Amino acid sequence: MRILVLLLVLAGAAFAGWHYKGRMLAWINPPPSADHPAEQPDVLYSWVDKAGVTHYEQDAGKGTRIIYDGSRITRMEPVPPEVIARAEAAAEAAKPKGSQTLHELRNDLQRKQPVPQGQGGDL
Repeated sequence: MRILVLLLVLAGAAFAGWHYKGRMLAWINPPPSADHPAEQPDVLYSWVDKAGVTHYEQDAGKGTRIIYDGSRITRMEPVPPEVIARAEAAAEAAKPKGSQTLHELRNDLQRKQPVPQGQGGDL
């Protein structure tokens, strides 16, 4: 009997919470008003270095002013194909050549390895 009462109380609380969720959220995070003004968006400055990399800073030293509002979804710009090609070329140049070096060393060792007596070499 106690379990049934407890389940009914929990179900009623869940229903009330779902029904009044808008009011509860407004109480936790009130909408902008005279008492609770909206937060001002952050101000950032962007500039591009010699390598073509875009930097974002809060200092007004260099670059153009960008108003950034983190509460909104910002539009994504497609990356130009030449930037992708440069990035792929840089990644390929920085790729370790370890496996190629290991194969060359193994082949050199196999060529320089002495042939044991009695096995001959060439047939």
